[in-house]
Amino acid sequence: MGTDGIHNQMLKNLPTTLLEWIRTLFNLCLSEGVIPELWKMARITMIPKKENDKSNPNNYRPISVTSCIGKIFERIITKRLYSYLESNNILTNIQSGFRKHRRTADNLFFLSQKVAESFNRKKNVCCVFFDISKAFDRVWHKGLIFKLIKLGIPPIITKFVMSFLSERKFQVAVEDYLSNPTIIEAGVPQGASISPLLFSIYINDIPKKGETNSNNSQSLLFADDLVTMFFFKRKGHMETQINKYLSELEIWLLKWKMKIAANKCNYMIFTQNKTNIPKFKLHINNDLIPYTDHIKFLGLIFDNRLNFNLHINEIRTKCLDRLKIIKILSHKSWKLSPSTLMNIYKSLLGSIIDYAFMCLHLISETDLRRLQAIQNNAIRCIFRLPYDCSREELVPYEQGLGLNSVAERLDCLNERYITKCIANSNSLFAKLIADYVGGFSARIENHSTPLSLYYLLWAHPSGEPTSFSNLNSSHD
Repeated sequence: MGTDGIHNQMLKNLPTTLLEWIRTLFNLCLSEGVIPELWKMARITMIPKKENDKSNPNNYRPISVTSCIGKIFERIITKRLYSYLESNNILTNIQSGFRKHRRTADNLFFLSQKVAESFNRKKNVCCVFFDISKAFDRVWHKGLIFKLIKLGIPPIITKFVMSFLSERKFQVAVEDYLSNPTIIEAGVPQGASISPLLFSIYINDIPKKGETNSNNSQSLLFADDLVTMFFFKRKGHMETQINKYLSELEIWLLKWKMKIAANKCNYMIFTQNKTNIPKFKLHINNDLIPYTDHIKFLGLIFDNRLNFNLHINEIRTKCLDRLKIIKILSHKSWKLSPSTLMNIYKSLLGSIIDYAFMCLHLISETDLRRLQAIQNNAIRCIFRLPYDCSREELVPYEQGLGLNSVAERLDCLNERYITKCIANSNSLFAKLIADYVGGFSARIENHSTPLSLYYLLWAHPSGEPTSFSNLNSSHD
């Protein structure tokens, strides 16, 4: 509970009369544009990121606890504000963070497919990955209010946000001691349900590419994770074009009091050329952005060949460590049933493997077999089978627990993802389909290059793709 001493369990057990009083209080706060001070006080507990480095102040992550009743009020306003933003198409469609029916898979899927399509078109892709330093903590309050007014957000919500951000205070708790209250002068409050939405509004007008035409460039956002792609066949004037975009980004960051460090950003060239990889001199804040041949973006490791070998290696490393837990728990002394152990496997290992579903058709058969080997080992442990038990012998055990092979499982997740995108009218997915179908005939002339996943899943036997407009009716 927060500093007001009101617990969620208290609120759940309140009689109807008191709930009506709380509703009256909420309406009064809205009409007056004022929030009680106790709702704006946060108690912060510092949690160490690494247990072996507790002496370093930078190694701690602050966890804020605020008023429970204040959070209920925030959720109500958040729901109203989100509805207004979506119904008026205010948020850019390249932003996938903190939105209904959107997830990290949208950006990862889009990026991998755009690169695959570029390979089909004999093009290279320069991707610049940006790291905005402490973005949530640097939101300029007056700048945010200005943007709310400029976007035409209803005044009653704008007044709420002004009161919500002003005179906010925090105290740091260390064991039984509390620091003196300190005013928060910038940033959106940690732990507040409305903070991610306010940040999305603040960053909504950041310079980006591809909102209208994505043939030459495209940007993607997930909260503050920004990546911009530039497609090219020859180096030519591409370096100048990219640096021009970086200059626009610099100006925006300076204007809105945000900060970016070149040494924490990276650029990568996706190419099929093994011998001559084009390089650029890209500058931001007069510093060179370093080049890398692989990068971890939203939990997925991309390499410049788009074969995901490094990501498969990381999956194997994580899973083999966690497989030791399955081996321990499968001992007869624990008396756990195979179905229970299978649920543990799905939670500890299957969840890691499943996250790679969007790159299924871009990884090799060898890598798929390496992933299947992890599941095979888990099945052997669960049923205490011999180590040399063949894959064919393991299939009945898998089927008995309702478990598919890794390839089947990833393929099923792909279909489920695409179906949900269509059902929920995912605008980023629709844009990707439109771009792909628009240049379809020119992009599949050479089948020796990697084909995009959409062709593999949705193309008719005749070779013609299903258009986005009738995908919903064609897929049952």
